[in-house]
Amino acid sequence: NYLAVCDPGTTNLILFGTGANTYAWTPGAFNSVTDSVPTDLYVTTTYTVTGYDLNMCSDTASITIIYASLPTATAPADYNICATDSVLLQGTASGGTAPYAYEWRDGSTNIVATDNNSYVTLNSYEYFYMYVTDANGCQANDLVEVYVTASANITGTAYVNATPLIYGNA
Repeated sequence: NYLAVCDPGTTNLILFGTGANTYAWTPGAFNSVTDSVPTDLYVTTTYTVTGYDLNMCSDTASITIIYASLPTATAPADYNICATDSVLLQGTASGGTAPYAYEWRDGSTNIVATDNNSYVTLNSYEYFYMYVTDANGCQANDLVEVYVTASANITGTAYVNATPLIYGNA
């Protein structure tokens, strides 16, 4: 058994056992059903509990607590686009433990993509959070903003010798 703890620092680890009358934990001298153990979780450690019943019959179980470093999420640089243009939601992940899962959410927290290679078309400003989850379930995020300029409404008239050209029936 193992448990990955995502970059917790120093904290209290709650160790507990069930099914016996008394317990002995190693490392340490813990002798109750539940113990709060000050632990530096930056070090991978295996904890073993031996439980004893009233007849002093025993059984043993172990769990390894793995320090899992956080991944890093890097969204693309902010975009400046014209209305109805598309942008690619594609960032990078590093650190942590590969493989990575990606999720992109808009400013209203709606999921807009669950991969790392999706295009979105916009008519107005929006921002997107890129969430990266690694193989240990540790998560990081980053933000990209998309600034949108209204498309120009261009019309034209052609002139020949300062007289407008008119097409159609006369």
